[in-house]
Amino acid sequence: MYRTEVGGVERNALFDDPYYQSVGGELAFALRASGFFVELHGGAGKVLDTGTLSTKGYGALQQGLTFEGGAELGWRFANGLMLAGRYGYSFTRVSWAGFGAREYGPLTGVDQVHVGSLALSLAR
Repeated sequence: MYRTEVGGVERNALFDDPYYQSVGGELAFALRASGFFVELHGGAGKVLDTGTLSTKGYGALQQGLTFEGGAELGWRFANGLMLAGRYGYSFTRVSWAGFGAREYGPLTGVDQVHVGSLALSLAR
């Protein structure tokens, strides 16, 4: 699996927000019983690139990892309505060698993203 996540190092998003490009895998488990359903998934990846601006600004990429997981829980009613709650979490850690154009020493960036939603939909 290939994925791209947006990360942040600078407060000014116009300068150097890197795009973490990682390769990894994902595993999912789903269960459906009557109208009830649940899905769990998780994955991990190795960051291969954070973009040209990041390398120029913060030095060479030293290491990087991404982890993510999530769950969906819901009920499908007989009339086609579906109620579902979702939660997702993503964690990215990237280290640069430092001493690029921004004149920082070695630097590590960590991004954490929590996403939740509740949806009511009509499924046929």
